[in-house]
Amino acid sequence: MPKDTHIQEQAKKIWAETRKKLVTLGHQTVEMAKKGEEEVLRYTEISRLKWDILVLKRKMDDLYSRLGKKTYELAGKGKINQADIKELYNQITKLLGQTKDKDKEIAQAKKKNYIKPKTKSKPKAKPKTKTKKKLR
Repeated sequence: MPKDTHIQEQAKKIWAETRKKLVTLGHQTVEMAKKGEEEVLRYTEISRLKWDILVLKRKMDDLYSRLGKKTYELAGKGKINQADIKELYNQITKLLGQTKDKDKEIAQAKKKNYIKPKTKSKPKAKPKTKTKKKLR
């Protein structure tokens, strides 16, 4: 029988080591998942901001086209209304400012922490196991 107890003790030691390693692996897996989630959130926000910039640039292209057409038409007639041109200029300038703001937001998003750390709570107590009552 001493051989059986020796094997049982070795099995308990191996199980204890394996359990510790599994717990560590579980913690590492959770950390990696959190980091992955943070990266997904970061790139999602950056992509949204880049899309916003693309939309703004598209609007500017339309305004440049309208400005060119208006200037061409007025120049052909010998009349250039500076107020019309000034309004398009102001709209383009506004969009350029918005584009710069979005670029700044992208720079901030690249540095931002998307997952807020949870407050540490007290560890849960281990559940009590029922012990068998001895019969007398």
